[in-house]
Amino acid sequence: MVKNRLSLSICASFVVVFLTLSSSTSFAIETVKGILRQNQSPACANHCDDYYLEPDSGIASINLKGSVISSGYVDKHVEITGNRFICSGCITFNVAQISLIVTSVEDQLSGVPQMLRLEQNYPNPFNPSTVIPYSLPEDGLVTIKIFNLLGQEIVAIVSGKVQAGFHRAVWNAVEQPGGMYVSQLTFRSIDGSYSIQTRKMLYIR
Repeated sequence: MVKNRLSLSICASFVVVFLTLSSSTSFAIETVKGILRQNQSPACANHCDDYYLEPDSGIASINLKGSVISSGYVDKHVEITGNRFICSGCITFNVAQISLIVTSVEDQLSGVPQMLRLEQNYPNPFNPSTVIPYSLPEDGLVTIKIFNLLGQEIVAIVSGKVQAGFHRAVWNAVEQPGGMYVSQLTFRSIDGSYSIQTRKMLYIR
């Protein structure tokens, strides 16, 4: 009789612990904006990393899962609504709703961006190569350089005249140590004015 009571007590304690853990892994509904990307090397058997989001906030990318996601949203600026959950040991965003964010009517009609923009690299963190998207509203001289946190220039991956439009540059950091790096875009327009934009990137070896 004592043995049965002990078993019951242990079982009840396990249920309480299980419920506590389960409640701690639930997340509130939230809305996030960013660029949706398709993972070229997904690793999760449950397809929790087929897509990911580069948040506008510039923080680390977020794995995405949801039947509402399609290839039509890839490389587009979107707004997603849903909640985070644990999938294969990683935090993933379960997308319940997704919509495109259109910056302007002119962008839709001309296919030319209306403003200069250095996008967040993807994937981020990365190993060993990453893509750095950027947008030019007009033709001009473009330089994209990579710096370490000491301010030392590592390499220039773009240097020369580039036409207006949406572009991508690739950096392979295989010869560099892991750590934080900075991508810097310098744009000089035809009239001589120039702009500089930077983004932080995390290389994990």
